Amino acid sequence: ADSHAHLDMEDFDRDRDAVLERARHGGVGAVLCPFELTGARPPLPKGGGDRPILLRAAGVHPHEARRADAATIERLEAMAAAGGIRAVGEIGLDFHYNLSPPEIQ
Repeated sequence: ADSHAHLDMEDFDRDRDAVLERARHGGVGAVLCPFELTGARPPLPKGGGDRPILLRAAGVHPHEARRADAATIERLEAMAAAGGIRAVGEIGLDFHYNLSPPEIQ
């Protein structure tokens, strides 16, 4: 079991539907896909029908914390209030690459 899958990545653009079909045949009913609010890619559609439901999580990865602003937080709050996401994250600190200073994270 896993906590989430990054099916929104470009790597899956060409065969995302096939990946989801294999998941469905394997008994997967839902896949939690994190969505980086400071990124350029839009969140995946929720899915449904004959394919696993794509649940969305939204947040700001610690590496991207330096790019988050008040509008980012307002967007997150609006998505949560509208039921567009199931989880909020990334929560935590990440000092491996030190892409955002600790005080911003």
